Amino acid sequence: MKIAIIAHGYSGATLPLAKHLADKGHEVDCYYLCWHGATQMESMEYGGKMSALNISHTISDDNSLYNYLSKKVTVRIIPLFNPSNKYGKYRMTLQNSINDIHINIVAKQIANRHYDVVNVILYTKFDLHILRYLVGKGIRCCVSYHEVMSDLTHESSLLDVVNQANSLNTPIIIHSKKTKDDLLHNSDVKENRINIIHFGLFESFTQYGEGKPVDNVNGNYLLYLGFIKPYKGLKYLYEASKRLSHINDLKIVVAGGGYDPILDVMKNDNRFTVINRFIDNSELVYLMKNCKGIVCPYIGASQSGLVQTAMVFNKPVVATRVGAFSEIIKENINGHLAEPANSTQLANSIERLYCNDIPYDFSLPNFLLWDTISEQYLSLFQNI
Repeated sequence: MKIAIIAHGYSGATLPLAKHLADKGHEVDCYYLCWHGATQMESMEYGGKMSALNISHTISDDNSLYNYLSKKVTVRIIPLFNPSNKYGKYRMTLQNSINDIHINIVAKQIANRHYDVVNVILYTKFDLHILRYLVGKGIRCCVSYHEVMSDLTHESSLLDVVNQANSLNTPIIIHSKKTKDDLLHNSDVKENRINIIHFGLFESFTQYGEGKPVDNVNGNYLLYLGFIKPYKGLKYLYEASKRLSHINDLKIVVAGGGYDPILDVMKNDNRFTVINRFIDNSELVYLMKNCKGIVCPYIGASQSGLVQTAMVFNKPVVATRVGAFSEIIKENINGHLAEPANSTQLANSIERLYCNDIPYDFSLPNFLLWDTISEQYLSLFQNI
């Protein structure tokens, strides 16, 4: 079978899928949309900056990524301009127009490669445009949603692109029971169109070896990693830390771009090391490999790839009972769970992880094994 996977990011969840489909004898082309000027995405580096006028860059065979991937997998990078008012409205309008032309050309090229099936991981208008074009040409397609809601913390509506894609009547893949419930509750999509297929471990991070050391980070620490926004619950992590003043050696590293006002407080607390910037893949691996465990104090979520990343490095996770965390994390087995916005419970969970030598079990249930997952995809593909 000749398969295409198209995504704006999400390489952590799709590169292992491509590898395991290829290991079963199938030919897989991965198309990753990225912003012009970027040099990497989740779990993947692709070298020098991409020109937004080039239609499809192919990752060369000497890229370390191919130490992980099968030779039956081709990775293509599709750069787009990230329109901004920074350089004026005229330039932003021009960049939008170039993107539209570029995506139309890409969609035609993909259609002309005669794939047996195309899986579009949909999140942006560009993914939607490609999906619409391919469906219009009668090409067998399915759509995957990592996110469906426009807001993760309040009663909200579906993302506009999800509503539009739902009308195309393609099979739908989602990755948690939580996302399925959100989709059914907020749309008229029939349940028989929805397939829950979890994603497994983000294995391609193994290409980075020991990772790149990060300044001022060493020793035993708890790690928060990821883009920083108020819904990530850092306020409650700080409150929990105050309840743990009896742990003299408590160290918490908060690493990632974005902003939450609590960062200013954390920077003045010697228990915290705040690295408020983009964390590249090699730094991520170093931080993961050298931490005691991961903390996700979110007050809202769908599913998070952080758990599947932490499990690559056999690290337990403290998380809240939001999104799909409770589908993956089992108490005292591979981590601990607390109620969201509850700093007391969060503190108790952190203390269990930080102060006790619990013999965590990181063996995977069947639904998180890529061999099982790839078979589920193939079964769906063959029945479209």
